[in-house]
Amino acid sequence: MFQHKVIKNAVLSIIQVVISAIILFILYRYLLDELGAAQLGIWSLVFATVSASRISELGLSGSVLKFVAQYLAQNEANLAIAVIQTAMISIIVFMSLVLLIAYPITKWILGYVISPKELTMALPLLPYALFSLWLTSLMGVIQSALEGCQRFDLRAYVQMGTQGLYLILAIGLVPSYGLYGLAYAQILQGFLLLITNWFFLRYLLRELPLIPWHWSWSIFREIFSYSFYFQVISISQIIYDPITKILISRFGGLELTGYYEIANRFVQQLRAILLSANRVLIPRFTELSTKEPIAIKKLYKNTYQVLFYVSIPFYGGILAIIVPFSEIWLGYYEIHFVLFTLFLTIGWLINTLSAPAYIAYLGLGDLRWNTIGHIVIALLNGLLGLGLGIFNGGLGVVIGWVISLIVGSSIYVYMIHREYDIPLTTLLPKESYLLVWVTGVGTVISWIFYDAFHSLKFSSITFIGSILIYTLVVIFPILQHPLRIKVINRLLPTT
Repeated sequence: MFQHKVIKNAVLSIIQVVISAIILFILYRYLLDELGAAQLGIWSLVFATVSASRISELGLSGSVLKFVAQYLAQNEANLAIAVIQTAMISIIVFMSLVLLIAYPITKWILGYVISPKELTMALPLLPYALFSLWLTSLMGVIQSALEGCQRFDLRAYVQMGTQGLYLILAIGLVPSYGLYGLAYAQILQGFLLLITNWFFLRYLLRELPLIPWHWSWSIFREIFSYSFYFQVISISQIIYDPITKILISRFGGLELTGYYEIANRFVQQLRAILLSANRVLIPRFTELSTKEPIAIKKLYKNTYQVLFYVSIPFYGGILAIIVPFSEIWLGYYEIHFVLFTLFLTIGWLINTLSAPAYIAYLGLGDLRWNTIGHIVIALLNGLLGLGLGIFNGGLGVVIGWVISLIVGSSIYVYMIHREYDIPLTTLLPKESYLLVWVTGVGTVISWIFYDAFHSLKFSSITFIGSILIYTLVVIFPILQHPLRIKVINRLLPTT
């Protein structure tokens, strides 16, 4: 029964991410045509800078997932409800206070990074960005509670519906209101997400009141104490994006910031297709930590092997098609978008392979190494981004970010292998040697094909040709891989 539940949650999570990716591609192509890369850069910079205010969330969303799952497993729904209410009230109060302070600080930062002319376009967006962030923080608690209830499926349904609405609203409002129309669409989507997710959460936990009113000091102290590491992680994560975009804007300009936004969202959205299914394992690691600790090592190794088997050809495919795809998506060849995507793909591949270790530590409640990894990423990102940005502009900033991501992600992988006595040689599974080699060959052949035929100006044909060539090269090792049967059996379990 548990396996069926995990599979249902995983499949729906993947479907939701795929639909989100499709919506993202349509939306960004539309925004580039309607607004241009520079205005998209303004939007990205404003919202990234404002997002630093999420420090006031205190890492409570991560604590909610852990404690709701724990208390429900112990048949103590009343304590799970107390956790949700306490976290919601805390977020409402802390975020409201911090956002009031954040406005003048963000205004000053933007004035330092961009020109006065661009500032006149950015400043009116600030109130909308701050309010949208307030809604997002509340949604984070509710969505974490749904995940703690192991109802990823409900979250997926709501996410898919509201993202479709967001696309429709954006297309309808942007022509008349420009960037403000995009802000209106985002706020309306946030309201609908908040209300709908809260309705489903109250359906699952019938004693949860319509409006959170009960705040418990003992519960707050418990989740706040646990969330110390989450707080550090949240602070580190929150400053990644603003620092990177501020440095790109400073050394490369807003247009490059716009292209970085598109490239980063593109790769991260595709990455989410792989990781959305793995996130459902967090409650499973939590359960094993109390009931069957000896099985933790096996679950980690199996998860890593499957993710490696899927990730290598997946990310290789992104590299193989990115140039012709950029011409189709953007409508023209843009070297910065292509280079950003190439570097980001490499960085997020390594980060993806570190996900089983990261998720295991989340489920086990041991966040030391996850925290240290995030701190390293944040510090290196600032130092390398500044140093490489001075010498190599916006591209140098992105390279600095990718190096930081790889180094920090490697920390918790190394530590879980050391703590559970797992050889580091298993990071490159023997059964996947051929797959790795063939993926590299397929990527290079696709590049050669594009280089030979791109002058014909038929980008759609070269795009399809690149996909077919890459697929024909890698399909044999994928089908012959011993993990293929295991993956199929997990997706189609026998009754």
